[in-house]
Amino acid sequence: MQNTGANLTIRTGSGSPYTKTDIVSGSMQGSQNGSRKPWRTVLDLRVDRDIAIHLKGESKAIKEMNLNVYLEITNLLNTQNIINVYSSTGNPNDNGFLAAAANQPFINSQVDAVAYRNYYSMAYFNNPGFYGLPRQIRFGISLGF
Repeated sequence: MQNTGANLTIRTGSGSPYTKTDIVSGSMQGSQNGSRKPWRTVLDLRVDRDIAIHLKGESKAIKEMNLNVYLEITNLLNTQNIINVYSSTGNPNDNGFLAAAANQPFINSQVDAVAYRNYYSMAYFNNPGFYGLPRQIRFGISLGF
């Protein structure tokens, strides 16, 4: 276990503020920055080991290098962190357009209202940019000389 290290890092933050708006009119509901996004927490792990390498040169001088081998896991628990929400609902996977009563005549006037709802859902719901990154595992080697 000599020259081996392990780091466990917890990153957490309270939800940042946002201004709630009406989906139909776009007008502000409540006070500016009066709503908050959910808390975010990420647990990261890094395990590494240093290995000393000694090389002899032509002049018989010993050159020392350091090889570091590491395993790094970000978002160790694979937590689904919400980093953004739709301002009309406060939800990361629904902007409220399909549920708004004022939008029902427009939706129902489409050639196929069910298909319109399905395509709208595919295009605007579950935006991957609204969620933090999933678990990532990296294996690496670094050479210092």
